[in-house]
Amino acid sequence: MKKHFPIICIVILSITACSFDALDRKPSDVPVISQPVGEFLDDWTFSVFSKTSLDFDEAKFRLWLPENNHDIKAVLVILSFSNGSSFGDITLDEWKTYAENEKLALMGVTLRGGNYVDPEQGSGSALIKARYHIF
Repeated sequence: MKKHFPIICIVILSITACSFDALDRKPSDVPVISQPVGEFLDDWTFSVFSKTSLDFDEAKFRLWLPENNHDIKAVLVILSFSNGSSFGDITLDEWKTYAENEKLALMGVTLRGGNYVDPEQGSGSALIKARYHIF
């Protein structure tokens, strides 16, 4: 009996240490805390939150739609210079006329800081998230 005592203690501790409730719980029962991906700054401007300081410091996206917007074919994303903003570009008559003729929406982008020039570092998914939330 003395030889088996440590083994019996380990088995008993192992059994009692496990929670049967945790074993019965399904992944869908576990509450998921969803973090917001960004916030609307106005009706047509969405700011995506950065996950780390390495991807970007600021990522904002603004959408412009033509008056006759029921048959939009695509969203034309206009980028500006490094660490710049193309929000003003989407308000230019030349871009608006082009978008109306081609049945496009225009999206202006402001990306600053970090490594935003590499879309795999977060700016690519930021664009997709913003497009999903705005349009």
